[in-house]
Amino acid sequence: MIHMFDLNAHLTAVRRWVKAAGGTLALDVNTYRATVSIGSKSTTLIPKFSFRASHGLAYTNSLTEETAMGFVGWLPYTVKRWPISSDKVVFKRYCEDQGLRVTPSWRPPEMPQSKNFIVKRRNGSFGQNLFGPFRHDQTEAVPTLLDTDYCEAFVLGKTCKIWFWNDRPVAMEALEFPCLIGDGHRSLNALAKERRGNYDKSHSLEQSEAMLAWQGVSQETIVPEGTRVYLDFRFVTPFDPLVWGDRDSLAKQSEALQEHLRNIGRVLWFGIPEDTRHNTVFTLDAILDEEDRLWLLEMNSNPMVHQNTYGAMLDSIFERRNTPLSPGSRSTTT
Repeated sequence: MIHMFDLNAHLTAVRRWVKAAGGTLALDVNTYRATVSIGSKSTTLIPKFSFRASHGLAYTNSLTEETAMGFVGWLPYTVKRWPISSDKVVFKRYCEDQGLRVTPSWRPPEMPQSKNFIVKRRNGSFGQNLFGPFRHDQTEAVPTLLDTDYCEAFVLGKTCKIWFWNDRPVAMEALEFPCLIGDGHRSLNALAKERRGNYDKSHSLEQSEAMLAWQGVSQETIVPEGTRVYLDFRFVTPFDPLVWGDRDSLAKQSEALQEHLRNIGRVLWFGIPEDTRHNTVFTLDAILDEEDRLWLLEMNSNPMVHQNTYGAMLDSIFERRNTPLSPGSRSTTT
């Protein structure tokens, strides 16, 4: 996700749109607020910064020495929130009512709906308060559920984040679960500690213990040659490779999936209160399985902004229709 923190990549995306539209762009270096103007009409894009608070990662709109390196994009507003983005269970019920596929969920003593599951908190974010995965026969390993916790079916596949501007999908990252491939000689721990290049690093498997146990192995297990062992299921993990470029794969998805995402966008956008939904960015977390089926997990009203959002955003704000950009303009970094 390095490109998401790259101020120059965000500037490049906005600048390309401004140039194609015949407008101007001004950046206030004291606040990182950006002003886009076309003729007599202007809009101010408000920066968002991530920083580490006592409870974990958080966002702010204020530029400080602490937050300067955490720039994660611009929005034409500060913060928006709505019910189906604030509570994962409310989101699931809304999607089910609208006929969208979600991962099944339950709370003991309700009947489990899957042999493999994770434990989540209804209002968690940033990949926090996730436990598991667990098999149905690992009951002793499952933590005691709080009132705000629930169980959710665990589905193998690509972990996805899709960005929407209003009802339109504008970017998608679909990532394989990080894994190790056994060589039949060394333990998983030894494989994880081996560096494979100048930019690689040794990894600890301590955070992977639940994932390993779910597969019936441990750090010291030697698995047969060619055997794949998954290490994590979250969208952001300690094992993510260093990728400088744009990971947007929306245009590479099947036409059927792209059409499905357009339908999902319409359904979710209309789930936002009418007085809030106009000109809004949100993300959808999902799992894409091997049958090209999307299992919806949650909606985020306050996400990092993908650079490929700005074209649709500025077209809407300035009431333009798909401003033509130069070839390759969807790839904002190299």
